[in-house]
Amino acid sequence: PLQRKMSFNLATGVLVAVGGCMGYAKKQSVPSLVAGLLFGGLYIYSSHLVRNGDAATGHNVAMLTSAVLAGVMGTRAARSGKLMPAGGVAILAAATGVANYLAH
Repeated sequence: PLQRKMSFNLATGVLVAVGGCMGYAKKQSVPSLVAGLLFGGLYIYSSHLVRNGDAATGHNVAMLTSAVLAGVMGTRAARSGKLMPAGGVAILAAATGVANYLAH
């Protein structure tokens, strides 16, 4: 179970970071790059904390990261009326937050 929790945060972090890089590559969006690397890095850090025995802090970092990312990207998706990419990121962040809440 511990390995699964850590892997979920790690996978989310990599997806978010890669998404930010893709946003930069496609549209030269520096905010996408910075946000992707920041939020992705926080998820990866949370995975590291869980893996190294500080599960409570790791889950808290992931839940806070998820709340902020889901809120920001959910708002963007609602304003644009498009599911991708903002809505997909919001759903991923919400799912990651719920998984960390249940594991906490």
